[in-house]
Amino acid sequence: AVGQSATRSVLVANTGASDLQITGVQLSDPASFTTSGRSMTLPSGMTAEITVTFIPRDAGARTGTLTITSDD
Repeated sequence: AVGQSATRSVLVANTGASDLQITGVQLSDPASFTTSGRSMTLPSGMTAEITVTFIPRDAGARTGTLTITSDD
């Protein structure tokens, strides 16, 4: 419904042997979606949760892409 939000989480895992440098977290439709994602260093064997919140401004279907940029 318009104005009501829905939040989902994405778990990012570093399964490599060295630190993972996440240099950017971007959304294709920032008018309808927000994210808690930010640049960070994720040590080997660790995880980080990134939340994405959908807040529709008007009626109709929406799609979006979450892009995580890293040194991997």
